[in-house]
Amino acid sequence: MTFIFTSYFILQPHSSFANNEIMEIKKVYQLLQEKKFKESVDKLKKLSLNNNIQAQLLYSKILFSGDLVPQDFEKSYLWATSAFLGGLKKSSAIIEKLDNYLTEEQIKPIKEALKEFLEKKSIH
Repeated sequence: MTFIFTSYFILQPHSSFANNEIMEIKKVYQLLQEKKFKESVDKLKKLSLNNNIQAQLLYSKILFSGDLVPQDFEKSYLWATSAFLGGLKKSSAIIEKLDNYLTEEQIKPIKEALKEFLEKKSIH
């Protein structure tokens, strides 16, 4: 009985956190459908900074395409790599594409920035 009770309280916050992340991404897609592009990109950036890997991948794709914001391969690489390291394996496709556009010289500071970002997130 104690195990079930303890498990419930340990697993419950994770579950609600995951549900909250899903709801936030749904809001972004709704904003995109409503053609509220600035608001949706701002929300994606905020979610990405909060380490939402789904948002990071979508933000990376937007930065790669340059359709809603100016194209930025370096930021796209940063967010795709962060999503990949967070467990989102499908972000490897955009990383592979970006490897064709970025040199090792360009990638090195991106990896350093990502390292700093993840270290700050691990402290909190």
